Amino acid sequence: EGGCWQRQGLDAAIAEFGTDRVEVNWIPYMIAAGTAPEGEDYLAYNKRRWGGDGWTGALRKRGREMGLAFGNWRWWPNTLKAHCLIFFAERRGVHASKVKDALFEALYEEGINISDEKTVG
Repeated sequence: EGGCWQRQGLDAAIAEFGTDRVEVNWIPYMIAAGTAPEGEDYLAYNKRRWGGDGWTGALRKRGREMGLAFGNWRWWPNTLKAHCLIFFAERRGVHASKVKDALFEALYEEGINISDEKTVG
């Protein structure tokens, strides 16, 4: 069961296609590599980059349709440390999906800054 709306959509597609025929491998990708290493305040980042956070309306709507609130999205993260954590966990037998779900929950629902090495370290 995925914790992120994108993951829930992926899980539904895999279930429809057949879990015996699909293998998911997560590849690190930093959406905004220019984000401050310590992360940035969500609204300040969006105002600086796009003039506001209006672009998140469709994302939030889709999340609500799937039962995800985006209830405490306070940070725009620099995801480098999170990617390192995922890589570390995978090397020790923990599937990336489990780690990603925990990171998404922390970021979007708990308001935790996943850029902070104390959080992901």
